[in-house]
Amino acid sequence: MQPLIFICHSYGGVLLSNSMVMASTSEKESENSIYKSTYGMMFFGTPHRGSPKKGILKMVEHAYPNRVPALMETAPDSGALKLQLQLFTELVRDRKVASFYETEPTAAPSQVS
Repeated sequence: MQPLIFICHSYGGVLLSNSMVMASTSEKESENSIYKSTYGMMFFGTPHRGSPKKGILKMVEHAYPNRVPALMETAPDSGALKLQLQLFTELVRDRKVASFYETEPTAAPSQVS
């Protein structure tokens, strides 16, 4: 198996975390092999602990209204996200993981065109 290195941005990192948890417990070898082959992951601006919905909803609700329910699951108080982070952290202890994030708040645009 070739080693895999994932590079994720924003909610793509949340999807990868979820996918790794699912792949690690999958009985399908094709799915489990993704977990086994993963050497490392790089996360850029991934809200592992959730994200305030207010600014993101402003950006998404007009352009992609069907994605709003999924964003509601990524609130900082989301129990599902907390559990996912806990499981993911346990799974990747033997992997190379790097996270990059902003240390200053970013203003949300007032309108998406």
